Amino acid sequence: MTWRTTLLCGVLVLAVGCSGGSKDPRAKKAKETVQEAHKAMMDSNYAKLIDLTHPAAVKMLGGKEKAIETVREAMEGIKGQGLTIQSMEALDPEEPVTSGAEVYVVVPCTLEMKGGGKTVSVKSFYLGISSDKGETWTFLDGSQGEGMIRQVLPNLPADLKLPKPEQPKVR
Repeated sequence: MTWRTTLLCGVLVLAVGCSGGSKDPRAKKAKETVQEAHKAMMDSNYAKLIDLTHPAAVKMLGGKEKAIETVREAMEGIKGQGLTIQSMEALDPEEPVTSGAEVYVVVPCTLEMKGGGKTVSVKSFYLGISSDKGETWTFLDGSQGEGMIRQVLPNLPADLKLPKPEQPKVR
């Protein structure tokens, strides 16, 4: 899988699904923003979805218009395979971590899809990044692993602990 495909998969997971328990209002705002991304995907509002994706990832996908088209094509491919999204849930975020001018937060998530008589459940997380003290957030998908996240965000604090991705469960 190429880095571009891996990154695109991350954008899709951001859109279709994401436990800690922070009471910090910045974390609450991050969770609400993940829920906006879920709604954007369900409404096929891919421009909104890309607006909620961290700019470094959008750049790696070839810019906003290319990223929107890539997501549109990927979603058509998923639907063409007979897969449907059954549920998406952003869970309670971890405590935000501040490093320099940036705030980071892990937002756990779940996604369930059905197709071909099977159900696929995914537990993952989004890494929220805010450069305005938590007023607005953009995200990277955590299911791509810490290596990909650090490739996209080379200045990510070395001591920021990210959850390990879990394998999807098929039943």
